Amino acid sequence: MDIKLILESEKDNLDQIRLYRDGMFYRAYEYSAFSLHKVQTLKATHKESKALGITYISVGFPLTSLDKFTQGLPTLSADNERMVLGVNEPVDVEKFQEWKMSVPVSSPQNGEKTKNSTPLNSKGILEMLELFDLSIHTPIECMNFLAHIKNRMKKEQFTDGSL
Repeated sequence: MDIKLILESEKDNLDQIRLYRDGMFYRAYEYSAFSLHKVQTLKATHKESKALGITYISVGFPLTSLDKFTQGLPTLSADNERMVLGVNEPVDVEKFQEWKMSVPVSSPQNGEKTKNSTPLNSKGILEMLELFDLSIHTPIECMNFLAHIKNRMKKEQFTDGSL
């Protein structure tokens, strides 16, 4: 399925997890990714689509691990391309936005991290730390987030000279 159509279908999807088959994997995007991540912690990927002029977030897992990652969730519909699962509670849009902002954006062409819009000064770093919700991340994701900030500090100059 086309990513543009998938993202369009996710705009109002606050009460389902929609899984899309992608080769040997199932992938969930945007609100579905957030809902699934709350049930079973998965590594999130935040990509930029230059063609669509947006960023989007996704999680995925192998087809063979379906039972592990969807345990306890009711299947509402399923076919060869897509599976729709029920959720226990609707998505909190504000918490979704915080989660999405906490995952660094990677370029789909080469996998390199792109520059964040958050300025690299003491206020910007404090803002990134404030928006990062520890309660929905694994210890490894927390370490990776801090490593991301540290790497930005090494590569970029501070705009206010405060650190």
